[in-house]
Amino acid sequence: MATLAARVSPIKGVIDRMDERLGNLGQGQRDLRTEMRSNFRWIQGITIAMWVTIMGAMIGALLAS
Repeated sequence: MATLAARVSPIKGVIDRMDERLGNLGQGQRDLRTEMRSNFRWIQGITIAMWVTIMGAMIGALLAS
């Protein structure tokens, strides 16, 4: 009959591999959050620049007339 340690050893290996995969998944999620945050800042900056340009053009048109 197999000893308890021999029976538990494969289970421990499976759990170790699952832990590694979950760690990789967490790192991927952190990378995705960082990329999305960066993209959001770019979009926010472009939107503000467009708004300032439009407001400047409208004010310029009002003052010219």
